Amino acid sequence: PSPFGQTHVLRAGPARSRRTPLVLLHLLPFSGIWWRPLQMAMASRPTFAVDLAGSGGSDPPPAAPPLAGYADAVLDALDGLGLKRVDLAGYHTGAAVAADIAARRPERVRRLVLAGIPLFDAAENAARAATLAPRDYGAPGVLAARWDQIRTWFPALPLERQLELFAESLRIGANGHRPVKAILDWDMESALKAIRAPTLVPVLDESLKANTIAAAGLIPGAQRLDLPGFGEDAFDVRSGEIAGRIAAFLAA
Repeated sequence: PSPFGQTHVLRAGPARSRRTPLVLLHLLPFSGIWWRPLQMAMASRPTFAVDLAGSGGSDPPPAAPPLAGYADAVLDALDGLGLKRVDLAGYHTGAAVAADIAARRPERVRRLVLAGIPLFDAAENAARAATLAPRDYGAPGVLAARWDQIRTWFPALPLERQLELFAESLRIGANGHRPVKAILDWDMESALKAIRAPTLVPVLDESLKANTIAAAGLIPGAQRLDLPGFGEDAFDVRSGEIAGRIAAFLAA
């Protein structure tokens, strides 16, 4: 259950384990399906890939919520699953939601992994805010443009995986800009400074690399992990290597 209806979760790994469950929060415009390769690579650990509100199979909010609304929907889902204390990982949008949870509800997060952290300065914030609008998939060329984006972002992925991510990217519908606006309206700097959970910050060679490095410097005691050559598709094509690094951090 969530404040907006139902939350969809992809569960993997053993049904019973002494290891702390790892909860995974995806980037937009995708869903928890984004994390399938990592879940397979970490098959010995219970993992839960949550579709953020309005993404994938999760019911959408009736109106645009603040970032805390997306975070609270995740927490309600964890309550429904009986998960009181978890390890938490997020990428891009998921990193913002994970950071908000860790800052506001520190008792729920044992260890934290944040990659692709969307920390923007005032100029970046304003530039991104100016582009936000509902996406009209009925307009000529919009659907084709999304497919072109998928092929450009992830050229090394097999066609079947590209098609899967393309289909998932459409499920958020016209309102994919809402979570982005929630991030832009949120005080991320204060949240990052408030995090107390041990935090790993993988730095990938991707669009938010510089933002992630800046964010890592704000998180008390954060462990930065530079991964040169790990690009936008690293959680797919190098999932085993990333899984090993995350597992080592969670076990430390």
